[in-house]
Amino acid sequence: MEIKDNDVYYIDAREGFKFLKSNSVDLILTDPVYNYEGLITYKILSDNARRVLKSSGVMIAEVGRGFFLPHIFPLLDSSGLFFNGILLHFLDSKRFFNKQGLKDSFFLSLLYFKNRDYIFDYDLVYSVKGKSSLNKNFYHWQKDIDMYEYYIKCFTNEGDLVLDPFCGSGSVLLACKRLNRRYIGFDFNKDAFLITKSRLSQHL
Repeated sequence: MEIKDNDVYYIDAREGFKFLKSNSVDLILTDPVYNYEGLITYKILSDNARRVLKSSGVMIAEVGRGFFLPHIFPLLDSSGLFFNGILLHFLDSKRFFNKQGLKDSFFLSLLYFKNRDYIFDYDLVYSVKGKSSLNKNFYHWQKDIDMYEYYIKCFTNEGDLVLDPFCGSGSVLLACKRLNRRYIGFDFNKDAFLITKSRLSQHL
């Protein structure tokens, strides 16, 4: 099987990674399933990310509100990547709490570098707040494109390759398309795959 840029593939990420060339990806930006059943996705990242990332490569993996961090950190410890910190992303929300407790008003992402020669646009980081809301018009795990555009601008240049191995409804890929970055997406959920194909085929 040949994996080409600027497309999404209906394939298990464990298989998809096998078809990617070593040192070919500039940024892995992904929103895995962060519950007990989804912890395997972080193991997949740990087993494969370092090989496919370029020497200046970066990985950003979302972890929701961090409830499963005690389980996720050990899985990523063996990745061979350098842990740089936790990215805190606030959503547009008037209240942090409701009657059920803490609202989904923020979520966290883990930031990893392959080496020390990564791309990082400091001017952009300090000039953009990167807020967004939870728009789920296409898919129940959908995230807004604006947030992903922010991360992509921070850590890549035009023409760079971004990988989302658990791409869901394709928001990361759409952000890449807008910003003139090459992209590759994997998902083994048929509905998510078809939604992403449809969204990518539409004019932005």
